[in-house]
Amino acid sequence: MSSEQIRETEFQIYKDITFISEEQIKQSHWLAAEKLVADIDPNDTHYVAYSKHFRCKIWSGDKELIIGLAKKNFTNFITTDGLYQLRESQKDR
Repeated sequence: MSSEQIRETEFQIYKDITFISEEQIKQSHWLAAEKLVADIDPNDTHYVAYSKHFRCKIWSGDKELIIGLAKKNFTNFITTDGLYQLRESQKDR
């Protein structure tokens, strides 16, 4: 591919994606996320912080994370099976 073709391909891939910096997430969300995942998997802190910040679900198949967070009343996640079920329920409308 030429340089121009590569630039165009990159543009097409990234044009509808909004990138954000972790610095845009409120400190309170980071602290709450750290507390929630400390005994589950600290590597998942950023997923929980982003979920809190954007008020969105975490799409995950990580059963340990899902079960651990659910025990702490954090249920803002969805599995791939849940997405399929949601999609199927939308087809009937």
